[in-house]
Amino acid sequence: PAGRYETLLPPSAVADLLIYQLWSSTARDAAEGRTVFSTPGGGTRLGETLSPLPLTLRSDPHAPGLES
Repeated sequence: PAGRYETLLPPSAVADLLIYQLWSSTARDAAEGRTVFSTPGGGTRLGETLSPLPLTLRSDPHAPGLES
């Protein structure tokens, strides 16, 4: 159902998400309008809030279920 949920992702899933963000965050691609970090028509969104929703990334190797 719709709603807010706390979600725990394993380290490999977080790495997959962050590497995609890294690949998508070059200034040249943003300035040329080729990424989600571009303004319509090209240009960067430097200094803009991209989402009103908070995102917290934490790493706790002692969290239950995340031990290797």
